[in-house]
Amino acid sequence: QVELADLADRQIGQLSGGQRKRAFVARAIAQQASILLLDEPFAGVDVRTEATITRLLHELADSGAAVLISTHDLHGLPELCDEAVLIQRRILMHGTPAEVLRPEHLALAFGADPLSGQTRGLGEASA
Repeated sequence: QVELADLADRQIGQLSGGQRKRAFVARAIAQQASILLLDEPFAGVDVRTEATITRLLHELADSGAAVLISTHDLHGLPELCDEAVLIQRRILMHGTPAEVLRPEHLALAFGADPLSGQTRGLGEASA
């Protein structure tokens, strides 16, 4: 499931960052975890590993697990999650990714729209 069978005899410290992340997801699957909290699960992984982790997270969510992800990588969120929470010292916005990932909301959190790279003042209207 996690494409690590050929590395089963290695110690966790001998695995690459992406392999370790897949191993942690595998452990959650084996333990039938009902809640999975991941911090930056796609940081430092290649495209193939990101696709594998995404598939596994969808499978966990489809089986009834609550999957919570903390990330600064906003590009894949609309396809990855059902709900999003935008936090900057406090909850700024909660809703669907389409509702939360609007430029004006991102500007409140980041001072710019990280998806487009545009910087604008907080009082300016979005384009």
